[in-house]
Amino acid sequence: MPLQNRVTPFGELITTPARGTLMGNRGCLHDPARRIRRPFAVKRWIICLLEFKGRHRPVMVPGQYTELFFLDEATALAAGHRPCAECQRSRYDLFRTHWTARGRALPGADDLDDVLHAERLDGRAKRTYGERLARLPSGTMVADTDGQAYLVHGTTLVLHLGGLRLLTDPTFDPAGAEFRSGAYVLRKTHGPGLPSAALGRVDAVLLSHDHHFEGVAEVSRRFAVHTAVLFMGAARVAAVGPWHLTFTAAEGVDAARAFSNATVVPVHFEDWEHFSESRPEIDAAVAAAGLGKRLRWLPRGVETEARR
Repeated sequence: MPLQNRVTPFGELITTPARGTLMGNRGCLHDPARRIRRPFAVKRWIICLLEFKGRHRPVMVPGQYTELFFLDEATALAAGHRPCAECQRSRYDLFRTHWTARGRALPGADDLDDVLHAERLDGRAKRTYGERLARLPSGTMVADTDGQAYLVHGTTLVLHLGGLRLLTDPTFDPAGAEFRSGAYVLRKTHGPGLPSAALGRVDAVLLSHDHHFEGVAEVSRRFAVHTAVLFMGAARVAAVGPWHLTFTAAEGVDAARAFSNATVVPVHFEDWEHFSESRPEIDAAVAAAGLGKRLRWLPRGVETEARR
């Protein structure tokens, strides 16, 4: 039976059978029957790895700290936790570095926790802030007015909708990375708001154009993606010459191979004259690669369940 030890981005503790990708704690919150009795017991709210130096422990032992679990690092940070100084030393040091103004000494754990605890709560409720989206730094998680969708800001979006985690245009390349396509060069000015390892579970990936394929390859290595929606059509416009702006059929095949177990759903290949390839070219390329059984075409204007 699931325990009440899953943390939401709002810092609430809920019961769910879904598994987390990170662990943490706020002290002992449970009673001998493993029921949650308090939202926190200490100021030190930390984020830990699920595995560290072969250590094992039963969950919710009476009198010991309550093991909490997070979907990903963005959720844990939004809830008010920080990286553990022992099992996540590199993330902890990075957290302190970004916290501190240039030229100042790095704060200790107690100093961090004093400030974080004052800022994370409004009484005993989660403190939230209103801000314009354009002014938020990468890695920020936000909620809409209904509290249903959360966003990792930047070119990459992580959306929580209807119990699913949707990832759009994954780019995990460092600042300065360049992508050359014919006569033009795309250069990245900032690194990712979160590393790929901090994303947690992904149910579906939306790829809007071909320059994000390396991000897709990284996602395929880390996550079991069940549905890949690919923007195809090999779009071309005169302003950039003969080079395509979206996936060609051949590149769609490469993406399908990267997601070895996913249903592949082509979109963005019809109804506009700047698409240089359409369904026949995509069908032929996928069939030639022996991947036809994984291809799913969506009928026009019909609500469709996109799974095998």
